Amino acid sequence: MAIVAYITLIGWIIAMATTDSSHRSEFVKFHINQALVIWLFGLLGFIPVPVVGWIWRIFTVVLWVIGLISACQGTMKEVPLIGKIRIIKS
Repeated sequence: MAIVAYITLIGWIIAMATTDSSHRSEFVKFHINQALVIWLFGLLGFIPVPVVGWIWRIFTVVLWVIGLISACQGTMKEVPLIGKIRIIKS
């Protein structure tokens, strides 16, 4: 489910819905949180400033790739800059 969380907002919703909170491992919780933080960070990329907006979106894609690779490798590596933000409590 950790990998699914990175596949768009729908994947994140599926990951949340299909894993019972009492049975959710720290690994899955970590990646569900990271995916949500990256998604919310990416929303800020729609700032109507042409140069800043596209740079922001490129950076968001880089963060998404880092998070996805971490989930695929089975590690809990935080993404740069925003990885320490916790929205979903363990």
